[in-house]
Amino acid sequence: MNIEKRKIYVANLSGGKDSLFMLKIILCNPQKYPLHYVVHFDIGINNIIECNVWNYICKILDIYNIKHITIKPEKTYEELITKNDIATRRVRWCNSQLKMNCVKQLERWVNSQGGEVIHYIGYCADENRRFKDNKNHIYPLVLENIYENDILQSVKDNPIFEGWYKSFNRLGCRFCPCGTYKEWAWEYIYNKEDFEKQFELVRDYERKYNTTYFQSNPKYNADYVYNIIIKKYAPMILKEQEND
Repeated sequence: MNIEKRKIYVANLSGGKDSLFMLKIILCNPQKYPLHYVVHFDIGINNIIECNVWNYICKILDIYNIKHITIKPEKTYEELITKNDIATRRVRWCNSQLKMNCVKQLERWVNSQGGEVIHYIGYCADENRRFKDNKNHIYPLVLENIYENDILQSVKDNPIFEGWYKSFNRLGCRFCPCGTYKEWAWEYIYNKEDFEKQFELVRDYERKYNTTYFQSNPKYNADYVYNIIIKKYAPMILKEQEND
């Protein structure tokens, strides 16, 4: 005889605008969206703004008496770099071996308690290419017909995001190989020491494999891109922050 597992409803929050808006909807509609846990995956390369927003969220959840959990990968980003080399556009091991490892840890733990995880995921109504037909996934922003640009306009001047959404539409991992030069420029402005360390990893990768990291065009080697970032995109961000 099959015994149906107890459903455990979990909101997965990155700390970006969409996940924060999703949490607001869930908390305002407890009958429609039951909630047992709120989970944040700290994969070691989270944007510092995401970390600050998560700390803010935890204070709100304490008021609502809702449990919140931070899960870290079983192997660190630094350990995996040593094993795999730096993540690249073509080989993005970081997502599968860091984020998915956290997801699997969560699901293993819930399953060990005799439960089944139902994930709340913060995709917007206009992100249909990202949806998965999965009975364990619920998309509150989709169900409420909330579009990404609606959320973006509402958070641009929210001080909790430290001006990020004045310059960008999305908030992702630090130094993402698929990130824009402009996103790397933010790190140059506000986290210059980490930026320089990451660029040394990029230079080491290019020397080791006699290739370019950012683009296939050999012109766009690390030093060329470095100059573009500091001379073009860093001033662009500073101007955007001042104008707003």
